[in-house]
Amino acid sequence: MSKALSLSRSGLSVRQRRLIFAVFATLFILGLLLWGTTMDESSYAVDFGQKNLAPSVLHPFGTDDMGRDMFLRSVKGMSISLQIGFAAAFFSSCIALLLGTLSAAFGGKVDRFILWLVDLCMGIPHILLILMISVMMGGGILGVSIGVIVTHWPRLTRVIRAEVMQLRSQPYVLAARQYGYSWFSIARRHFVPHVAPQ
Repeated sequence: MSKALSLSRSGLSVRQRRLIFAVFATLFILGLLLWGTTMDESSYAVDFGQKNLAPSVLHPFGTDDMGRDMFLRSVKGMSISLQIGFAAAFFSSCIALLLGTLSAAFGGKVDRFILWLVDLCMGIPHILLILMISVMMGGGILGVSIGVIVTHWPRLTRVIRAEVMQLRSQPYVLAARQYGYSWFSIARRHFVPHVAPQ
């Protein structure tokens, strides 16, 4: 009762407060991403006349041995990390959605081959696999991005495959098969919309 009274006095429910926090957090992250992406390289360039400065108003995190502003370098690094994370999340989710749906929908040799790929990727230590792929791709941001994308789909593929396997026995899926619809058509109309939120 007292909790309900305190919520009514503040005017915001717990759900509304969480929503407001989520909006501000999203805006903060997007602001960092935009700031780091549009930042001029000269703002954190080498300047030996400013090396090893203590934190101040002009340099909130101080400067390093080469006179580079550590605050601006941190913002730039966070921006790059966010870019890699967003790209990896999007592309690896697309790969997992495609492979997990194909594996469960078609079964047989397709299922065995995709499960073999999943086991192959999960059988190698994660960090080692990312390093090998990023070095083969020439390193840098592109190499790391490809390494993260290629190594983050196996676990989600297993989750999606398990969900699609459950959907295969649903009455509407069996009815669609009886009406002559192909597994590809059923996957596009029923499986993908169901597992897309994953």
